[in-house]
Amino acid sequence: GQISPSLNIIQVFDYMSWLAIFVSTIAVGIVLLVFVRVHATIGYKETDSIMVLLLPLAILNAEGIPDWFHYKSKRSFSGNFLLMIFALCATVLTMSFNCNLRAILLKPTYNSPIDSAYDIVKEKKVPMM
Repeated sequence: GQISPSLNIIQVFDYMSWLAIFVSTIAVGIVLLVFVRVHATIGYKETDSIMVLLLPLAILNAEGIPDWFHYKSKRSFSGNFLLMIFALCATVLTMSFNCNLRAILLKPTYNSPIDSAYDIVKEKKVPMM
């Protein structure tokens, strides 16, 4: 039977890799939410919680990094550092995903060689006359 083309996207990483990506994305979102809440008490601008939780997915989708950790002329090192580390990890994940997907899609398929008449009959390549 035929295999669904969407299975190629899932096969790029194994089960544990997909689980690690999912857990790390959620963990970074929660840590960013804590950073934004702490910075709001210090005087940084308040940011929507949903936007903060969705930011790791946006970074995985190659969106820009927001300026949530800038206040007047001050910058928060911890928030910017976490965003940059996650952006670098997202870049590596995206590149490895693309490379593995290309390798799966471009993998050549080889047929078994025909050495005898039995091989022709087995592959049902008998010409009709």
